[in-house]
Amino acid sequence: MYQGRRTTLCLDVMDYATTLEVVRRAEDFHETFDQARRNARFDGLASARREACDGLSPEAIALFRALTTLAVLTARPDLAEHFLDGNLSS
Repeated sequence: MYQGRRTTLCLDVMDYATTLEVVRRAEDFHETFDQARRNARFDGLASARREACDGLSPEAIALFRALTTLAVLTARPDLAEHFLDGNLSS
């Protein structure tokens, strides 16, 4: 089971709406990753990950990257349920 690192640091820097937007984008990217894994076609994933960060602040990008690491992607936690309490366990 993947034990994600605590993300409360980012919550001090970003407002709640931005944090939720980052989590939403991360969940969307998780779906993109799952589809790529089902199709065994991983080309385009890096560009999709970069595009998902468009318009985000540096702090938000750092949080997005933390939520879309390979370890988190393969553990597939329910980000919306577990993110705000700092628990990214699957």
